[in-house]
Amino acid sequence: MTQITRLMHMAALVAFARRKPSGCAKPLFLQLTHLGCLLVLSPLLWFWAGAVAAQPRGDVVQARPEGIALSRMQMATDTATHPAERKPYTVAESAWQDVPMPDRWGQSRPGYSGSVWYRAHVNFESAPQAPWAVYLPRVIMNAEVWVNGVLVGSTGRMDEPITRNWNTPLLFSTPGSSWQTGVNTLHIRVVGFGDGASGLAVPQLGRLDVLSQKFEK
Repeated sequence: MTQITRLMHMAALVAFARRKPSGCAKPLFLQLTHLGCLLVLSPLLWFWAGAVAAQPRGDVVQARPEGIALSRMQMATDTATHPAERKPYTVAESAWQDVPMPDRWGQSRPGYSGSVWYRAHVNFESAPQAPWAVYLPRVIMNAEVWVNGVLVGSTGRMDEPITRNWNTPLLFSTPGSSWQTGVNTLHIRVVGFGDGASGLAVPQLGRLDVLSQKFEK
């Protein structure tokens, strides 16, 4: 059950407990029963609401010193009509959906040409001091990386004429100041064509010195 569904159920219970029969006053014993229900239900409902609000988000990935591979992300089709409007925070929250990685467009969206946003929430116990990086072992055709709503790297043109990074590994260095203690949001925008080959391999996130070795190999 989602948080929204639980809150709707809670609101329905409160409304039921407060409703009055139409056309007549409640007898005394019903008034006492009504008061007792409120006294019992109110603390339980507030406790339930607090417990729901305190639950961690299920899509948050824990950062590790050795780095992480993002085997699942969230995806949203880029619907912006102007390049200046292509920002991660302009995508409607309802547009995001879970997707396993790698994402091969020929299977997940056959014939699609354009750009797609990928998103992951990454939690840091403490903000990294050394530079970190985002490594894309394979992307077709091109990509750019955003951290916490700020563009931190791109490789060539994302609009026509699009830079063709056909099967070319990409490494995006991010300064330690890009990441903060707590939950951070990583966005990757990929642009491709409807030829069936476009897509994104499993992104990797970790220290720059470690991922640089993979990139050079």
